[in-house]
Amino acid sequence: FDLDGSNRIENVIVDMGAYEKTVSLDEELSCIFSADPVEGLESLEAHFTAMVFGGNTNIVEYTWDFGDGHSDTGANLAEVSHVFLPGYHTVCLTVKNDADEEAEYTREQYIRVIPCTVYVAKNGSDQPPYLDWDTAAASLPVALELGPKKVLVGAGTYTIGAQLNIVKNVELRSFAGPE
Repeated sequence: FDLDGSNRIENVIVDMGAYEKTVSLDEELSCIFSADPVEGLESLEAHFTAMVFGGNTNIVEYTWDFGDGHSDTGANLAEVSHVFLPGYHTVCLTVKNDADEEAEYTREQYIRVIPCTVYVAKNGSDQPPYLDWDTAAASLPVALELGPKKVLVGAGTYTIGAQLNIVKNVELRSFAGPE
């Protein structure tokens, strides 16, 4: 219940504010979505749920762009699932109602799938999740923060400014040998 004692559930959605927001018939179409889970290791099946608001919520088309080269479009796709491979994926939902109004909602790098092996290199571009030598992390602590199973470290001298505590089972291996 909100501060006035009114029910905070409207259209099967719990309002997050102190007062329930009511939707008027002349409000513009809008949408949002959530997913569960949003983080995983090596591959991830995320289940998405779309929510639409506005005066006309008779949706005739949902279009999901999963940010990995795959998309899904259809009239009955308020709930969808998608399998993601390693990477940080931006997901976008576009909805269209029967009055031909459209709304769009994007969540940047919303799905994060960590590879089992990440890379550290002096000449890497430092682009998470450090999938290869070209996008490798510049430092060991940053790569370890992701929680991979294995970290391959390229040739070079790496300075670690503080004690490095590895609290998880991870294989740390020099790619160029112990020297």
